[in-house]
Amino acid sequence: MAELEALKTKTTELLTEGWRSGLLTEEEYTWRSGHVTGARDVGELEALVSDLLEDRPVASSKALASRAAPHLSVLGSRRVAASQLALADTALSVLGNLELDYRGFPFASRQSLQLVSVLGEALVIIPPGIRVKSNLLPVLGEVSLAPSPKVLGPEAPVLEIMAVAVLGSLRVVYRES
Repeated sequence: MAELEALKTKTTELLTEGWRSGLLTEEEYTWRSGHVTGARDVGELEALVSDLLEDRPVASSKALASRAAPHLSVLGSRRVAASQLALADTALSVLGNLELDYRGFPFASRQSLQLVSVLGEALVIIPPGIRVKSNLLPVLGEVSLAPSPKVLGPEAPVLEIMAVAVLGSLRVVYRES
């Protein structure tokens, strides 16, 4: 527990440094700082500062090997709101429906999502203005990526999605807030 509290303090320091240096907007800083207190493991803390770290580790490599628990939907439906999402996330839908809603998420420069849908359906909702880089693989399943409703410049935030749909479906759509 003491190690996690020390890492929370270090994470807050890194966020403050990122805000002061202009790498984070005040909104991004406030959102991320608010999630430090509730973080349950090193993976959740790392996700809050991964784009700020460069070559500076938050903790030992052994501790960094652990990750936050993925968003799961097994034999049911689950909606994950922006406030529950992280900069680097994983999700799994097995015989269920999973919706990941990024509307209202304070995008920094780059976020990532790894997703698997097995005999289920996954829906990723993205606000306009976000560039999607994707590697979507259907295995006897279906994947679809809606085109961006806006022409985006190179400075637009990026969501990198790596996903597999096995006998399931995955849809990535743009929707206004």
